[in-house]
Order: sequence, then structure tokens, then C-alpha cells
Amino acid sequence: MKIRNLLIALILFFCNTLLSQSNSFYETVYLKNGSQLKGIITEWIPNETITLKLVDGSVFVFKISEISKVTRNIKEIKTSKNITAESEMIFEPKEYNSQISLGYGAAGGKYGLNVIGYNWVYGKNLKPKHYIGGGTGVRYYFYRSEEGSITMIPIFIDYQYRINNEKFSPYVKVAGGYSLNIESGFDNSGFLFNPRLGVDFSLGKSSIFMEIGYHTQQMSFGVIKDPISGSDIITIWDNSLKDINGLGGYYSKVYRFSESININLGFSF
Repeated sequence: MKIRNLLIALILFFCNTLLSQSNSFYETVYLKNGSQLKGIITEWIPNETITLKLVDGSVFVFKISEISKVTRNIKEIKTSKNITAESEMIFEPKEYNSQISLGYGAAGGKYGLNVIGYNWVYGKNLKPKHYIGGGTGVRYYFYRSEEGSITMIPIFIDYQYRINNEKFSPYVKVAGGYSLNIESGFDNSGFLFNPRLGVDFSLGKSSIFMEIGYHTQQMSFGVIKDPISGSDIITIWDNSLKDINGLGGYYSKVYRFSESININLGFSF
């Protein structure tokens, strides 16, 4: 009796092995970003997550909110190479996209100016979490309580690294380039640097984002000593300052970086 049961168990084992090597059950998980992944679902927590194991042993966990549908198939899985290639596309966003944003910066430091800015960036996703693009826009720099303002056109490179590619995605951005002063024959132009921290909220094919960062822009300032207090009086440089004799002296021209802390709101599409 025991021998017969043992033979039956061995037969069932070999049959199952043969079936698993030829025609196997597997599931296809369709993600909302358009990607597909094939494997065996090892765990399904209702309204929370699905755990999928590929034939090469890779394991992925998806949120239910990321999935559009799941299908079960009976089909021969010839190799794991194609499946592995598909797994690399899981979190891959659009190849090209545009980003527009509006922002305000509060002055900081000795030469700080307030700034209102509009930015437009067009770029490419080099890898699932990396993005680089070229940008331009308009920046308006001004004092809070003193006269003087300047409008500049920036031209810059913008790099972004996303922590993940989920619906709620924190990221780091760094922009660097050169700004042109359009008000005085391109005099007073200079370099810019703008690192930011932000978060992206996915809307499917597009997203909205919010970020905070440090903004610095090189430009020319006029500086003169107050004869009473001895402190520096600073204003945005204008060629007319060369002919102004105020407070017992002339303004001297210096190149410095205006600093500010910026908050931007934007839309990616």
C-alpha cells in the first residue's frame, strides 16, 4: 500500500515537472503607464498590492493603483530574456516632455533681489529616473522698498533625478546657465545657478509639481558709501550711474551674485 502511494506521488511529481517545462500558467500585469510584465503572482493583498515573480527569479511589488488589469495565460515561456527586458520598462516615463512653471523668490544676502520667474524646459528621459533638458523663460528682479529692477532672459540646462516613478515622486533638480539683460543692450548679463528640491504628482500622461530651491544670478551693482553711517548703499547698475555724484562720491560698479529662496509651481506634459 505504501509502495503504491509512493509510485502515485512520483508519477504526479514527474507529470507536474513536464507540464511546468512546456506549457505553464502565468499572469500578465498591465500597468497604467503602458508597460506589461509577465510572471507568477505569489501574493495578492486586496486593494493594496500584488507581488509578481518572474521566471528569472526577479520579484516586483505593485500598488493596486498602478495597475490597469491582470490576465492569466497558458503559454510556453521560451526564455526569460524578453521578460527581463520588459521588467526594465516598468517605471519608464514618457521619452520626451515639456515642463512649464511660475515662481517667486525672496531676496537673501547682501546683494539679494526678489525675483518673479517663468520657466519652460523641454527635455528627454535618459533613464527611468533621470531627465535632462534645455530651458529658457523670463526673470524679473526687483527690490522690495527701493527703486530699481531688471528683466533677464535665462538660457540654461536643467537636470532632474527622481527618487521613484510612482504617483507621488520626490526629486532633485539642478539648473545652470547664462542670463541676458534685455533692457540695456545686453549689458549686466551673467551666470545663473539654481538647485531645487521638489515633488511630482502624476496625472497619468502629465503631472503637476511643486519645488523649493536656492537661486543665484550674476549681475552688476552700483555701490557707494553712506558718509554718515559708513554702510554700503547698493542699487542695480545702470549706465546713468556713471554720471551721478551722490552723497559726496561716485557709484562704483561691481559684479556680484543676487541670491534668493524660490518656490515654483509647474505642469509637466
